[in-house]
Amino acid sequence: MKRFVHLEHRQRGPRQRREAGISLLETIIAMSILATGLLMVAAMQLYSLRSGAEGREYQQAAEIARNQMETAMRLPWTSVTPTGGAYAAPAWINETGFAAGEVPVRFTNTSGSGAVQHVFTVNWRVADANAAATLRNVDMRVQWTEESGRARSYVLSSVRSQ
Repeated sequence: MKRFVHLEHRQRGPRQRREAGISLLETIIAMSILATGLLMVAAMQLYSLRSGAEGREYQQAAEIARNQMETAMRLPWTSVTPTGGAYAAPAWINETGFAAGEVPVRFTNTSGSGAVQHVFTVNWRVADANAAATLRNVDMRVQWTEESGRARSYVLSSVRSQ
């Protein structure tokens, strides 16, 4: 006696069709979401690089201002004369090949030579802080231009006594 196994041929329903695999539309949507996420990560990376460069420039400007302020504080009292309310280039800053008050920031490249990375302009303003002229306000301003063309400045202030 032979047994026949009678298989019923059923039509697949919507649930069975979905379990068979993913459709082209689902793949396109998934790839779009992935591409959007990757673009956002790339944009954040560019923003962080730009912000890091700006932070480095501010740090360099602050260091230059501190160094120049220390120099100004060590000068004899007679050399720290009021500038009449205007900023002026300090006489002690005179880098060869640069304008008065310009301070180049150099970095050493792989060949060992120092290339100019940025040029900062240093100015100072001195004003009497009291009527007896025994105290003077000293403002040290450092200015530079970013690669984007935006002008920046950093000001450090101190009081000098006679």
